[in-house]
Order: sequence, then structure tokens, then C-alpha cells
Amino acid sequence: MDINDQNPDKGLPEAQPGMERPERPGKSDTKHRLLLLKVACISIAVLVLAGFAIYGGVRVYQHFYGMKKAEESIPADLNLEEGEYRILYQGQDRGIALVQNKSIYLDLDVVNEGWADGMLFWAKDVDQILYTTQTEQQVFDIGSTDVISYQGKPYINAATAQSMFGTQYYVNQKNYTVMVRQSDGKVGEIQDPCYLLQDPSDQKVYTAHLKRGQTVEIYDSDQEGYYFAATEDCYTGYVKQDLVTVTDSTLSRKKPLQAGQQNLIDGTVSLAFQQFYSDQPSDEDYQHINDCSYYINVIVPTYFTLNSQGGIDSVANADYVAWVKQKGYQVWAMLNNNFDDSLTAAAFESTENRKALCQQLLKYCQDMHLDGINVDIEGQTEDTEPYYIQFLRELSMTLRPQGYILSVDCLVPSEWTSHIQRDVIGELSDYVLVMAYDEHYDGSEAGSTSSQSFTMDAITNMLKYVEKDKLILGIPWYTRVWMGIDNLRSDAVGMDQAQSIVDENGLTETYDSTTGQNYAEGMIGETLYRIWMEDETSLTWRLRLALDSGLAGIGAWSLGFENYEVWTVYENVLMTSGKY
Repeated sequence: MDINDQNPDKGLPEAQPGMERPERPGKSDTKHRLLLLKVACISIAVLVLAGFAIYGGVRVYQHFYGMKKAEESIPADLNLEEGEYRILYQGQDRGIALVQNKSIYLDLDVVNEGWADGMLFWAKDVDQILYTTQTEQQVFDIGSTDVISYQGKPYINAATAQSMFGTQYYVNQKNYTVMVRQSDGKVGEIQDPCYLLQDPSDQKVYTAHLKRGQTVEIYDSDQEGYYFAATEDCYTGYVKQDLVTVTDSTLSRKKPLQAGQQNLIDGTVSLAFQQFYSDQPSDEDYQHINDCSYYINVIVPTYFTLNSQGGIDSVANADYVAWVKQKGYQVWAMLNNNFDDSLTAAAFESTENRKALCQQLLKYCQDMHLDGINVDIEGQTEDTEPYYIQFLRELSMTLRPQGYILSVDCLVPSEWTSHIQRDVIGELSDYVLVMAYDEHYDGSEAGSTSSQSFTMDAITNMLKYVEKDKLILGIPWYTRVWMGIDNLRSDAVGMDQAQSIVDENGLTETYDSTTGQNYAEGMIGETLYRIWMEDETSLTWRLRLALDSGLAGIGAWSLGFENYEVWTVYENVLMTSGKY
């Protein structure tokens, strides 16, 4: 039928023989269909808007369809029959927790790191956990309700950890996970509903939905534009940085009582070590004390040395201590290990021996009226460092509440001494002396005992661990005479002896701006002699550096190496500073 044959008014073809005219829709049917269409449109619009509201708008909604939740992952090595759960800490798997008798037990190492500041010590020799504060010690027997042993490791009851330290944690029984929260990390508040992605490279696989206002823990991520995060349901994954507002964690951690600093020096500490090899002081020892009485306020005699039986060999002389104190000095007697780590192990690995040593040192302080103890333990390894730190905890608890000063000598920070816990030592002691000398030593290449840059670095790096009002700069009153080239050897000498070698042999002396010292060099016979001098020049900038840095003081090694010019420098620098 041609279109021209249609009725232009009706829009329908004329009826033909055998054809019925189709029924024309009524007005009521048309309205009904329009109404259904409107309802459908409104419903779709509502769903779309609801999707926007629930899933954060177009940028998230466009990923709604096709999103897939990651499968629950339970570590295959968990022994579920033994009640093993995995521990999640700082977004990483950190060993296991145990669920036994309706109690949760956490790996001691995780609690120590996150909540106890390393103060829980596993005393293996007595099968105990020791918690030593600066005022008291709590003891937990392994096998009690507080601490159990599992596969040779201690686990602390989560309720005990919460009571002692405020430890907070989440438990997800579906994926057998205990998440120990971090007390001093970062948290984030979700700004728009979104997904916690399993991997940013796959935008359709997620581990959890994140709601607006939800709080998550935030960790560093190697994925640009994303944080790594963990939810209170113990799920981890990646979230876009622009969807999170990050702040510092405000979890409340219980802190132990601090002993505080005791009997502090009023003003700058001006300390000198004094070496003793017998209990009978010489006339020179008395003379040195008389010579420095106006410029030094603390004497540290090297009285106590650890022995191979774990005890103390003493060369202390009570009468000499009384005489020195009568001159107006404080006396902090030194305990040392003679640079022998085997003596450190013999003394500190035994719990009963540590206790006995602390009581013996306390008795020395009481009987000889010492003002404190100086601890000089050197050469400790990663194996003995924990026992040394535990000894310092127990010694601090023993001495400081009784009013005795505890000072500790530390090597300068370096790669090979990175295992030394300088920050902990700073917390446990009243003063920390950084031994800013022996930059070069017998057996090393020839060089300065303590160059200017070495000293400045020692201060800068130690201040990362120890507060400046506790830090004492250790300085040398000695130097080394370096002899030879191929068969290099050296001797430690005092100031006057070094100057005599220069003068008597006509060595050439010039100022070395690299080290900040006078440098002498020349041939004596067929041997090359080199000396980086310790004298008024080097001593002046050392004292000024300590004062300008706002340190607690200066400590010199040692009486007998100095000359009379030393006291002129002390007079001109220290005594006129207004800080002594």
C-alpha cells in the first residue's frame, strides 16, 4: 500500500475487504502506560542516586558493576586445632596468636615492640618474664595464666597486656586473625565510601567496603597515590590517598613511673676520668686532684671491673674517695668490662647474678659514700646487648630511687655499633657520655684521635637518641704518635710527651684545617713520625662546641695526660661562659 493511500486524517489505512479495522487505544490505556513509564524512570533514578550516596559518586559508582570481593585467605601453616591465629601488626603478618581456654595470647615480641617499649625481658635461665621499670620489677612465671610457652616461645595474655600497657587489638574469627593495633602510628578517616583494594593494579578486586567516617590504620605504601591500610575487621589493602584524612594515632598507652634524674650537677658537668690499677693511689694521683680542683667537678675513678666468674674486681679506696669528696668533687665510680664481651656475658646473662651485681654496687655507693656509678661496657655484640640493657634497667631501678647518679658511656654512633640501644640507655640514665675519641686507634690507619668533623658528627648523631641536657661530650687529653708507613704502629701519649717528641726531634708543625688540629710530621732516623696534636687549639673548640650545643657537659680521658695549659683553656672558655 502506498503511503499516499493512507487517510491523512486518521493515519491508518482504509479497511479492505476481509480486513478488520484495528481497535484504537483508548485515552485511559495511554495514561496508564505513561504512569508506568514514569514510575520506572523514578525508580531507576532513585537507585542511581542511592548508588551515588552509598558508593561515593560517579568516580566510585562506575566501578560498582564487576567488582569482586577477594577470597578469604587463611595462612596454610596455621594449626587451627591448637588455636593458632595469625597476628596482623602494622599491616604485616607477625607470627601467631593463640586462643586457649577462652583467652587470647599474643606473641611477646609484638607486644614488646608495639606497647611495652621493649621492657618485657625473657629471662630464659629462670623461665620468667621480667617487667622492670625505673621503680620496681614485676615477675611473671612462664606457665601461669599471664604467660604461656608455645613451641619454645613466650606468649602474653592479651588481657594482661591490656591491663599493663593499654594494648588494643581486634579479632576476626572468620579469617583467624588477631590485629594488634599500633599505639603511635597513623590513622585515617574515610571521606567518601570506597573500596579497600587488594592490589591497585586490579581495580575490581577488593578486600572490604569502607564507609564514610570509618577509621582505618594507615601505613606507608610503595604504590604511588595509595596508602596501605587495615580495618578493625582485620582486613588489609590499598586505599586512595585523596579519600583519606590522616592523623596521628591517639591510642592511650600506659607508661611506667619514671625515676627522674638524681643529684644533678648545678650547671655544666666538668668531668675527668682517673685510671687506677691498684687500691693504693700514688702521689701523682693526689697531685692531679689538687691541680684540677677549680675546673673539674666530677671524678670518675676506674675502680670496678667485671671478672670471668661474673663478679666484680675492685681497686676502690674508701679513704681516697673521702679525701676527693672533701675537696668538693662528686665521685662516680666506674664499672667496666675491660673491652671483653665474654665478661659481659658471664656477668649479665644470669638473672641472679645481675641482681647480685646491682646490690653489690649499691653497697659500694652506701659504704664509700659515692655519688653514683659510671658504666663503661664496650664491645658488646647483638647477642649480649639485650642482657646489658636488662642489667642497666635493674641497676637504674636499684640506684636512682636511692638518690645515686647513673651515668653510661657510649661509643659514637656508627654502622658497626647500630645494635647499641642508645635511646634506651638515655631513658635509663641520668647522664650519657659519648666517647668522641679513638676515631683512629692502634691497628687502624694513621689519623686524628678526634677530628673536628668526627666530634661534631658524634654530637649530632647522639642527639637523635639522647636529650642534650643528659649528653656529656667525651674528649681526649691524649693523642697518638704514628710511626712508619708499611709497618705502621702507634703509641698513646699525653700532651707534654707529644710536644716533647716534636721539639726534641725538630718535627715540622702546621695547622691542619681539615681536622682542626696542629699536625706534626718528620723523620726520626729512618722512621716517619706523624702526630695530630691535642693542645690548646683543639681543646678550645671542643669546649666551645659542647657549650654552644647546649650539652650537659664535658668529660675528659684522662687525668695524667693533660698539661698545665689545659687549665688556662678551661679558665678562658668554661669558667667565663656563665654555665659552670
